[in-house]
Amino acid sequence: MDTSKKPTVVPREVEKIVSNYTTNAVDAREKLGDTLCAAKWYHTSLNLRTGKSRSCYHPPFHQISDEDLQKPDGLHNTEFKQQQRNMMANGIKVSECSYCWNTEKDGSLSDRHFRSGEEWAIDFYNYKDDLEKLKNVTPTYVEVMFSNTCQLQCSYCSPEYSSTWASNIRRYGPYGTSIPHNIITDDTPTDSKYIDKFWEWFPTMYPQLKVLRLTGGEPTIDKNVLKLLEFLNVMPHRGLDLAVTSSLSVRRFGQYSNGADRVFPIDNVARAVNRAREITGNYGKYHELIRSICMNNSVKSFTQYVSVDTFTSEKLEYARVNTNMNIVNVGIQDINQFNALLYKTKQSDKTVTPIQLSYIITMNVLNVTSIVKTLDVILKQREAQVSYEPDRQLIWFDTPILTAPSWQALNILPRAYQEYVIDAIEFMEANKTKDVNHPVEKLLGFRDFEIERMKSVLAFMKTTPTDMETLHRCYSDFYRFFSEYEQRNKLGKFEKVFPEMSEFWKQCQYYSRQTRRWLKN
Repeated sequence: MDTSKKPTVVPREVEKIVSNYTTNAVDAREKLGDTLCAAKWYHTSLNLRTGKSRSCYHPPFHQISDEDLQKPDGLHNTEFKQQQRNMMANGIKVSECSYCWNTEKDGSLSDRHFRSGEEWAIDFYNYKDDLEKLKNVTPTYVEVMFSNTCQLQCSYCSPEYSSTWASNIRRYGPYGTSIPHNIITDDTPTDSKYIDKFWEWFPTMYPQLKVLRLTGGEPTIDKNVLKLLEFLNVMPHRGLDLAVTSSLSVRRFGQYSNGADRVFPIDNVARAVNRAREITGNYGKYHELIRSICMNNSVKSFTQYVSVDTFTSEKLEYARVNTNMNIVNVGIQDINQFNALLYKTKQSDKTVTPIQLSYIITMNVLNVTSIVKTLDVILKQREAQVSYEPDRQLIWFDTPILTAPSWQALNILPRAYQEYVIDAIEFMEANKTKDVNHPVEKLLGFRDFEIERMKSVLAFMKTTPTDMETLHRCYSDFYRFFSEYEQRNKLGKFEKVFPEMSEFWKQCQYYSRQTRRWLKN
């Protein structure tokens, strides 16, 4: 039997703990068949700095051609994307979507199912049997990056997404891994034609948007992001889910005018907005605009995504250079405090939009050993939320799996490291949401789909490369990269920050030396 087609039957006795998110994904699987995905038509992810587009965050970006730009909606309905859609409509599993095809091999739900079950994808099913009508479809989910300006230099990032990474590579050159890492192939200034095209298209696309997600770089300091937020303040869209991804660790731009990096007691919303004005630069303007949008209920929802990976300070600050855990914690506390004030305002019959916090915990070699501690922090934040906003869930997280660079991917780790994820799954199961329909219980514990995603992490860890030469090269590159990474960024030694991984580090060092001997001979 083809298990990918087998429907998931939810036993009656556990129905109350299964979320709509999962049941919607199961329903989407039945409707989509083997090759369709709503994201290929209704979702677009744009890198306007380089003029690239893709249909979600799994496939690689492709270049938007000058011919594409001649079309009103050419940033989304590119010629390349049209070709991919045609193949999928004809039952072909396109190679750029291999992440989902691989996930589905054992009958598991993939992101293709989960994403196609979300609200922004609903219209797709009205045209699923006549896809020609969607040839020039207007996207309902738009993710956009205007700039790579960012003060961080995260270990798995690149010059394309971080100006700090670009400066480092220009100064020291690419990293000396087996294939030189993070070579800058094109360091020319941004061509504004892609950004100009976006602003030309935006008024037409805006009314049909259901999700708008702003990324970077560090979008909270980007002038085009501020321009969008100013537009939303003037032209509310109460059917829009707005989201911004940030490190919440903006230092140079984010200190308060009095130099403080701590949370001050604030007793009303107006003072909270004034507090935002105390922050210097674009970062302060960003917080002021977001608080205004939330106070005035200008959108359906607002989510502040926070790229954090771990709540263990020394590990986070090693993995994400220039991050400061104290500043991140201040940002989180500020948001929680603002939400508490909004709830008081809501009690006085004023409709407001709270800030949802969603942590992006990218699963990779550097955070797997601290994952249970990270989950425990989230669990406690959810418990604390009940005291200031008992009506809806405001604390979320996701655990995407890092696949590149390959030497930082979880599947190169020895089998013993799978125990860390097994412990995480057991911790989540022991603290599982008891009833998603109960007004309080639904805010506590971990949802079924969050546990399923952690199980997917474990499944990925088991896909260790069978080619020993490939695996040993990953070990060698891990040691060579992070040894150089420490020197360039004046960081503490790996074995001091990750003492529990000392044996793995020595193993990587061994293969690095073996590789050098082989090259000499």
